[in-house]
Amino acid sequence: MIPFLTDTAEVISETLKKAHEVGVDFVIFGGMTLKQGLQKNYFMSLLKEKYPKLVDEYAQIYGGNPWGNATKEYYDQINLVFNQAVKEYRLPKRVPPSLFTDVLCENDLVVVMLEHLDYFLRLEGKRSSFGYAAYEISKLKKPLSTMKNELKQIKGIGEKTEEIILEILETKNSSYYNSLSA
Repeated sequence: MIPFLTDTAEVISETLKKAHEVGVDFVIFGGMTLKQGLQKNYFMSLLKEKYPKLVDEYAQIYGGNPWGNATKEYYDQINLVFNQAVKEYRLPKRVPPSLFTDVLCENDLVVVMLEHLDYFLRLEGKRSSFGYAAYEISKLKKPLSTMKNELKQIKGIGEKTEEIILEILETKNSSYYNSLSA
């Protein structure tokens, strides 16, 4: 989403309505980043030329994050708008598990599903440790199924995350995931 141009509730809703009408399988949503260097310089020069009144607003939300991220407040705002609209049109908010569960090894399946959970919660303006747990699991050299009694020793994995991981390992699914993705 391009801030202040394509991120309005009306544009997001209309875009998702059209996506629903043509039968898309899923939508991946994210706010624009402006990393320092050529990308930001080029974009800002176009912005000054085409929409000079927006330059100050961009300076406020892209104040100096080295990775080019806008402020958390901005992302939280557009995520809530998107989340409401995507529910209205009943579109999956990520690649549906049916497209990847039989392709990924067990660790990668858990990583992807935990990353999706983290994303779903962020869309609702909530925080989670699922992304951190996914990152820690991605570094493991052995299958999670051989570590069932050691899961809580992995950084970022508490009782709830352990429960979700065990369910994914057993069923290639998660009831919590399903409740958030709907």
